[in-house]
Amino acid sequence: MKTPSREDLQQEIDTLTAEIAKLASSGQSGAIKELASKFNRAKDLLALIDSLARIEQEITENKELVSSDDPEMKALAEEELVRLE
Repeated sequence: MKTPSREDLQQEIDTLTAEIAKLASSGQSGAIKELASKFNRAKDLLALIDSLARIEQEITENKELVSSDDPEMKALAEEELVRLE
């Protein structure tokens, strides 16, 4: 199964939010519960995607710092890479 893109997930969250609001005004609690479950899964997956993107960015930045001429900076970056990877 392919992981949806961040944009696809955000669009799904926006759609589910609108659908939940529409159902809330009509009192359809069973349908709301099902959509709320989908909404929560999409929000959790979006948070994971954002977290992964931040970690990947930190790895990239630390790999650049490893080539630093400053031995202390290089050592810190190497330690951070071990933690991140």
